[in-house]
Amino acid sequence: NDSAANPGVLNLSQAVNGVLGSTLQLNTTSTEAAPYYLTTTGTAAGAALSFVGKTNVLNTNGYNVFTAPVSHAGDTIINGGTLQFAQGGSIVGITSSATSIGSDEVVSSTGGVFLNAGTLDLGGSILSVSTESGAAFTLAGGTLRNGVLSATSHALHAGTVDATLSGFGAITKSTSGTVYLNATPTAGGGTNIMDGTLVLGASAPFGEATLVGGMLDLGGGSHTQLTVTP
Repeated sequence: NDSAANPGVLNLSQAVNGVLGSTLQLNTTSTEAAPYYLTTTGTAAGAALSFVGKTNVLNTNGYNVFTAPVSHAGDTIINGGTLQFAQGGSIVGITSSATSIGSDEVVSSTGGVFLNAGTLDLGGSILSVSTESGAAFTLAGGTLRNGVLSATSHALHAGTVDATLSGFGAITKSTSGTVYLNATPTAGGGTNIMDGTLVLGASAPFGEATLVGGMLDLGGGSHTQLTVTP
């Protein structure tokens, strides 16, 4: 439930001290109308959670909200439900090993944000993500919305982007899935389409794209600023 210390679930009423890659699993029954606030009391009035050392955050169910800017090292994985960063923050990826938490597997990675299902809501703010290597943000399913995600690189496999992708790294569309890009990206490394389909929002201005494989779908819109390099 919302605060019980079940196997593999850290008690949400306590500050989180990340030792050797501990994981905060968020598996609540909260809704958008009645969110669970990630504070020491579970309410909006509570003090913000603090993270020390490497801590993974795994969202599997519910509508869970960080009320203050978040700063932590480790993976952030959304496998279901909604995770909202109401005030943005900074996530620094560091080398991690594969672990299993119930039926949810945190794959071996170099850290970063992994949206596999559900929703990552940026709360109208900026979330900064950086990693030592590999993709800082990976979209494998679900929806990214409401704000700016600034990352050292973006790997898009499938899902919907209703937020601005920024940062100095590239946006890469790979695998056979379809990604709906409904907001204009500002990432400095450009957009590379390697496989699958990238669908542009009809009203989203778009700059340069490199089409190596797969398909670029203009979404029925008129993109007068679009330059495609075959």
